[in-house]
Amino acid sequence: VEKGFIFMGIGESQIAPYVTKLEEKYPQLWIKTHPRIGLAVEVEVSITCFNVENGEEMAEKALKEIKEVIIKLNGEIKE
Repeated sequence: VEKGFIFMGIGESQIAPYVTKLEEKYPQLWIKTHPRIGLAVEVEVSITCFNVENGEEMAEKALKEIKEVIIKLNGEIKE
């Protein structure tokens, strides 16, 4: 399973503590952020898991949670 999205408007460091909490909550998932520098600074969030029961569902829950955090911090989701 591999899921992800791109956001902008806030820095990668602003969501780092939340990503750490999600990694603790979902230890089976590999959650990473990657800055993308271009005309605007964007950050890609990717969630990956291999051979995990309910992996798709877990990844969707984690994505939803991190998107909520980004919006709460006034970031913008770019899908």
